Amino acid sequence: MANELILKAPAKVNLYLEVQSKRPDGYHEIISIFQMVSLYDILQFRSLKKENALYLKGSFNIPESKNIITKAVRMFREETGLIRGVQIIVEKRIPQGAGLGGGSSDAAATLSGLNRLAETKLSGKRLLELAASLGSDVPFFLSSAAAFVRGRGEVIEVLKPRSDYFLIIVYPGIEINTEDAYSWYDEQEARSKNGNIRRPRDEIVENYLNQSVGKWYLYNSFQSVLEQRFPQIKSIIRCLKELGADGAGISGSGSAVMGIFSMQKGAERALKELKGTHPMVAMVNPLEKMPYDALE
Repeated sequence: MANELILKAPAKVNLYLEVQSKRPDGYHEIISIFQMVSLYDILQFRSLKKENALYLKGSFNIPESKNIITKAVRMFREETGLIRGVQIIVEKRIPQGAGLGGGSSDAAATLSGLNRLAETKLSGKRLLELAASLGSDVPFFLSSAAAFVRGRGEVIEVLKPRSDYFLIIVYPGIEINTEDAYSWYDEQEARSKNGNIRRPRDEIVENYLNQSVGKWYLYNSFQSVLEQRFPQIKSIIRCLKELGADGAGISGSGSAVMGIFSMQKGAERALKELKGTHPMVAMVNPLEKMPYDALE
C-alpha cells in the first residue's frame, strides 16, 4: 500500500443544461454539456496504520458525517474490505453551492485516490457504478474532460473538448442547495404555460463541436428561476455581456455565473474590471484532458 498521494479535483461548468421530466425515483432527467475547467480542489491522501480511521480536514460547511468524501470512503471500504486508516486533507478552492461540481469532483477523486493508494485495482466500470451511487454528477469526473450527459447525470458520452475560449467565473457568495433549486424549478414549471426548451441530442452536440463560441446556445433551465430569486445573478450576467462576453449564464443549479470569451484579452479585461467585486472572480480555461488518470 502506498503512503501518500495528491490529486487535483477540477470544477466543471454546464455549457448547456436542460431539465426534463421528473422520474419515478424522484430525480429529474437532464441533458447537458459538461466541461471540466482549470479551477481545482487539492486532495492529499495519506495512509494510516490505525484501522478504519478517517481524518478529514478542510473548510467544509457541512458536518463530516454528511460530507460526500466521508460517504465515498465508507462506500469504498464496504466494497473492498479496506481497513487501513486514511487521512484526507482538502484545500477547497471550488465554492460550495455554486453549481461547479466541487463536492462531486472531490468524491470522484476520493474513489480514484483510494483505489490507487490501497492498490485495490477496482475496475473502471465498478468505480463508475460506485460513483453513480454517490451522486448524479460524480461519474462524469471519472470519465472525460468534456461530455454530453443525460439520464440523471450518469449516462455519459465522451466528447472531444473545445479549448478555443476562456471563461470568467463569478461566485456571488450565494450557496444554493441543488434540491432547493429543483424544487423552485418545479414550482415555476407548474405555473408556466410555455414549458421547457426541447432540443435533440445531435443539435446540441453539433452546436458545441462545430459552431463558433458566440453561437453557442448556453441554455440553462435554472437561469430564469434563479434570476427571479436572486437579482444579483441577473446583474452579473448582464455585466459580463456588457464587458464583451460572447455569452454568459449560470452553471449547474447556480449560483456561479460564467462569461465565455473567444479572445483572451477580452477575458483579461473583464477579470480586471470584476476582480474584488464578489467573493470569487476567476479566469479559467477549459481542460483538454483530465488532471489525473481516474480509470487506470
